[in-house]
Amino acid sequence: MTEVKWERDRVPGVYKREGMRGRMLFRHVYRNSDGKQVACSKHATVTDARSHQRAMLVSKPTPVVRASLREVYDQRVSDAEASGAPYAPTTLDGHEAAWRYVEHLARVPVGRITTKQVSDALSAVPGPEARVKVRHLLSMLGAPIPTESKPLTRAARMRNGSDAKRPRMLSEDELARIVEEMPERWRAMVQVMAWVGLRPGEAASLRVGDLDSLRRVLTVERAIGGMTKTGHVRDLVLPPVVAEMLVGHIAGFSHPTNPEAPIFPKEDGGAIDTKSSYDAWSRRHFREAAKRADVGDVSPNDLRHMAAARAIASGASVYSVQRMLGHAKPSITLDIYGFLWPSDAEELASKLDERIRREMAQVPTEAQVIRI
Repeated sequence: MTEVKWERDRVPGVYKREGMRGRMLFRHVYRNSDGKQVACSKHATVTDARSHQRAMLVSKPTPVVRASLREVYDQRVSDAEASGAPYAPTTLDGHEAAWRYVEHLARVPVGRITTKQVSDALSAVPGPEARVKVRHLLSMLGAPIPTESKPLTRAARMRNGSDAKRPRMLSEDELARIVEEMPERWRAMVQVMAWVGLRPGEAASLRVGDLDSLRRVLTVERAIGGMTKTGHVRDLVLPPVVAEMLVGHIAGFSHPTNPEAPIFPKEDGGAIDTKSSYDAWSRRHFREAAKRADVGDVSPNDLRHMAAARAIASGASVYSVQRMLGHAKPSITLDIYGFLWPSDAEELASKLDERIRREMAQVPTEAQVIRI
């Protein structure tokens, strides 16, 4: 029978286990904040075990079962600050946005939260992006997360027909009604998204220095929280009417001489630079204006779809639309908007017929006429 004894090591919280099973076995273990024994068989010395314990307790703390979900989160933030690697402000803003959907679980002890409670909370979150953030927050705090199947890629969705829903295309009349209902400060932001296809986060992050009014070039190099979605900078050559509209808007609502000033500032002069502030803008201004305009359920991203549809109707190629929208690959543009390009099968067949007939009628220069 294996004889096991425990010896208290000099390092607080770290123990050494001795066992006899044909040969001597040594390994260090420690107890985490929940009182659970954790083995460190890969760490041969007490110093290694202690370093491993500290790293695990700081980077991945095991929540105390009796502590509430909010208490565990506050302790996590405090530990990160104490370790010298605090969370970024944008990360904390994202966490607070996620807390809005699980506030009813904030005071529940972590050990008493059930998988069904988490599943119900996730099901009530509107939109897949917000659901991912809430899921990450709860997982980070040790709540039981229900298993979730891996989402299909866009190509797979196209193959099996699950992505058959076409994007919402606003008509010119619907756009005009929304713009009319928007506060004057925000009309230009809605129009530039609908005319040149900027993502909402890109439009909100524009600075005065991004617009070259003489060349009519708008540089898109950032979005809310950092770089653009693809991480690339793109220059858009604006139609004269769009460039003139932006110049007039900057003169009326921004600071033309300050290149760092936001083109679309809030009432207090600050920029829409966080996800929560953008959500507030969308909810208070855009969705309310769309509701008053009676255009149905639309989002700011539908303006981008309208820009793509207008460009295609004007004869733009796949590559032109891809560059305008900032897609990583032309295949993405075709997956979403391919149905908008008119079919030219008949025209192609006619041109090929003419070319083939000319080639068939052509006599090779080296050919010799032989009399039979």
